[in-house]
Amino acid sequence: ALIPLLALTAGLGPVVGQNWGAQAHDRVDSALRLAGRFSVAWGLFVAAVLAVAAPVIVPWFNDHPETVAAATAYVWIVPVSFTAYGVLICVNATLNAAGRPLVATTLMFGRTFGLYVPLAWLGATFVGLHAVFAAGAVASFLAGFAAWRSGRRLAA
Repeated sequence: ALIPLLALTAGLGPVVGQNWGAQAHDRVDSALRLAGRFSVAWGLFVAAVLAVAAPVIVPWFNDHPETVAAATAYVWIVPVSFTAYGVLICVNATLNAAGRPLVATTLMFGRTFGLYVPLAWLGATFVGLHAVFAAGAVASFLAGFAAWRSGRRLAA
């Protein structure tokens, strides 16, 4: 489900790098906007397909009732955050291509270690497995929003 978004970021880097070097910041902004729109559309599409197909797809991998229940919950909770995760990785590719790798690294590090790990620990400790899944989604949404703001400042 994430491969098209990863492919998008691989193609985004050279486009941004060339236009950034040419001082064509309007093109950088356009590329980032288009990539962001695709990320949101793709994430919503994948989330909808997986939400509907989860009861059919999950048992292909394991038919143990507890595993099926947990995996189905995961598929219902996490994929909607692919929208924001896609924005995050697109902005990271843009920042890297524009010579701002420390900002890109900070965003990804912040998502993982500043948000996801602590939220997952809190969720597991006080709520349970579903909260661990929600922690991943919340971390992606918050980091995606922060990345979007960073990308807007870069292209401005």
